Amino acid sequence: MALRSVHLCVLLLLVSVSSRVLVHGQIGECNGTGCRCTASYECCLEVSEGVQNAVVGSATIHPEFVSSIEGLGVDQYDFTVSGSAFLIDPDSGEITTNGAFEREMPLETVECLVIEVQLQLIGVGIVPQSFAVNIEDINDNSPVFQNPEYEFTVPEGEPTADLVCDSNLQAIDRDSGSITYQVISPSSDFTIDRSTTNTDELCISSLIDLDRDSGLSSVSLIIEARDQGGNFSTATVTLTIMDINDNPPEFAEEKINLTVPENQQLDSVITRLEATDRDINSMIQYSLIPPQDSFEINPDNGDLTLKEELNYDVNIPGNNIFEFTVQAVDMGEDPQTGSSVVTITIQDVNEMAQLIELGDPQTEIVEESVEDTLVLAFGIRDLDSPENSNNYLNFLSGGEFFDYTIQSLPNSVTVFFVKQVESIDREQHSVIELSVELVEGGDPELRRTINQTINILDINDNSPELTQNTTKWLENNPNNILIVQLPAIAMDRDEGVDGTIEEYKLISVTGCSDTTEESCTGGKDLTGDFSSRFRDFKTDGLLFAPPLDREEDGPYLRMILELTDGGNMSRSAIHALILEILDENDESPTFQQTRYEFTISEELPQFNVTVGSVTANDRDDGENGTVRYFLAQNSTDFEINPVTGEISSLRSFDRETTPSFTIFVTAQDNGDPPNSATNTAEVKITITDINDNIPTFDPQQTTTFTITSDAEIGSEVGKVSASDSDVGENAAVVFRLEPSVEFTISNDHAGCIAVAQPLTIGEFHLVVTAFNAGQAEGSSLNITIDVTAPSNDGVPLGVAIAVSLVSMAVVIAILIVSLCILFLYCQNHRGKAESAAIEGALKQLSEPPPPAGAAI
Repeated sequence: MALRSVHLCVLLLLVSVSSRVLVHGQIGECNGTGCRCTASYECCLEVSEGVQNAVVGSATIHPEFVSSIEGLGVDQYDFTVSGSAFLIDPDSGEITTNGAFEREMPLETVECLVIEVQLQLIGVGIVPQSFAVNIEDINDNSPVFQNPEYEFTVPEGEPTADLVCDSNLQAIDRDSGSITYQVISPSSDFTIDRSTTNTDELCISSLIDLDRDSGLSSVSLIIEARDQGGNFSTATVTLTIMDINDNPPEFAEEKINLTVPENQQLDSVITRLEATDRDINSMIQYSLIPPQDSFEINPDNGDLTLKEELNYDVNIPGNNIFEFTVQAVDMGEDPQTGSSVVTITIQDVNEMAQLIELGDPQTEIVEESVEDTLVLAFGIRDLDSPENSNNYLNFLSGGEFFDYTIQSLPNSVTVFFVKQVESIDREQHSVIELSVELVEGGDPELRRTINQTINILDINDNSPELTQNTTKWLENNPNNILIVQLPAIAMDRDEGVDGTIEEYKLISVTGCSDTTEESCTGGKDLTGDFSSRFRDFKTDGLLFAPPLDREEDGPYLRMILELTDGGNMSRSAIHALILEILDENDESPTFQQTRYEFTISEELPQFNVTVGSVTANDRDDGENGTVRYFLAQNSTDFEINPVTGEISSLRSFDRETTPSFTIFVTAQDNGDPPNSATNTAEVKITITDINDNIPTFDPQQTTTFTITSDAEIGSEVGKVSASDSDVGENAAVVFRLEPSVEFTISNDHAGCIAVAQPLTIGEFHLVVTAFNAGQAEGSSLNITIDVTAPSNDGVPLGVAIAVSLVSMAVVIAILIVSLCILFLYCQNHRGKAESAAIEGALKQLSEPPPPAGAAI
């Protein structure tokens, strides 16, 4: 911490002598003014708090005193200081702090310390002198509010100066200096200043209207205390706004319009006429002005209650309205009053009208009768208001055949006419339960029901018909057996004689493949077989049948019948009766063909490969016609699916071992008991070839061949032969010859080895490979071809070569000898005899050599 410059000028007086010791500060001479110590000191020094080992000043002897002590014979002295707070250099007299001083101690504030400087005169004694040191403050503390939060209650109202004043709002700063205050949030609505009447208090003033009734129940302020050095702290002030009675009660509307039905119950609450007061906890009292006979109000909650019965019907228009004032008064110190005008209109309530019967209702209608027949008429007298006189009918039942019209008559009478608008079929609706609902529209809507039973009378408008169109009978039945009783399945929907069937007639009987009419085209005609077995069929309708064969006659018979009723104007109808001939197991399975041929490849990796299917037919139906298949003999090679007839393999096959199989299949149906097939099926299964073998050479194959070196290109050297166990293209053999450029081998499966280029004498060791087209591997055969020299006029070739070599050697020797002779001649100049000899030798050299093979 920087040492504040202080002026120090202290005069140290010696005890019992008039001599002087001078103490100097860092800046100026020591003086006795401004001492903060409680005792009086002639000299005060200054030092700043917080500075380590700060220099306070220095001590020296006054010049006048120096001569005095020298006169006493003292020439040595030094300085000491008492206590541990300060240090002094004994020679130079410089005074420093022992560490750093803190002005604001936990329990007190220390503003001044006392130093005792001792002048030790060697050989004479010690002269003590005390002086003061002021501790100068630095700004190392912030102002602190006495509480972090403050709470005050203030009345609502307009902007107010000194709204809250309290001494506890002041902040404490242990440093010296002044503190300023401000409201930092909300800064524009409030201020804080020192009280003008009591300087120990701070006052908060409001700059805005504090209206508790607008929902402003409290305000939170943040105030700040800041010292001159910029250190600050904050506190929160909460102002709770206290309500005052400054608002009158208010109704939601200035005019209140109510509608009350005439049947409103006595002492029932019509509505609550409630007012609101913006003030808090304001109690309200209610009253009616002027007081009413028909209505009263609860003074505490404003409930409006009916006290007299209301009757719209007896009131003429204009007299069914009540108007009065409701008043609300609060219970505050200064009561406030509010009011609203109430208008009550009496509302008409729909009341049940008087029912008027008009003649006897109609109870019978002939079916298919003309429309617009009146079946019901009635009226009502309705004295309610037009809004409650909207009357109409709803048809609860019978509405599909009837409708209504309305006619208005005097004296509020309305007449309803219910008439038939659609023809009615008695066979569909023999009785109509007509039910109409009379609705008197209004508030509330009133309803009542009027019921009428109407019987529908019959006419002969229906022809006879069958109640069932199909029947069943088991084939192979006995002759002339009763199969159908038509009265049991025929009917006429009319009543009485009109609904009685008087005559039955069989028109035709035809065999069909199914129940449709189209399936009967070209079917077997059985009409004669059935007609010859009629008894009194015309009247009793009993139908007898000959023996039936489902597979030949049916499986369905279509019988065309004519039925006639007993009405005066009789009606007839033609119907088809379908007879289903039920099956007996009287047929056996029959194979469509007796011989099948299938193929399967050899060496298949998986089993259960489908080879083919066989089919047998059984003309019976259902389980009787369901066929199951079996192998005639047990097999480890194949199996058959008993349901589908599919034949599949049980293993993999080798064509080279077994090229084909023949199995036999039989069948039977699922009847009880079952019938077996009338024939069996022979199945031939051929194993097809795959290329699963490689060619092999004939064990007796020649492997050594000879040819002379002068053989022409294309000359045959020899042949090799190989065979393959497969068939067809899989058995085709291709040859390859390697390594050789002198010879080639044909690829026409013949294996012919031929010369490819001029030959040299010697042996050739080659490899012939036989394989199938498309295969990389095959069988190999090592062969040797010996190329020999051609023949030379009957002389063996070896002899001719030897003779040629000897002749060449002789010629070379003669040439060497001749050259030597010539050289000697030239050197020694011998005589002519020698020259002649040389010439002879040269002549001999010039002659041609003898022919090969000649004697030398």
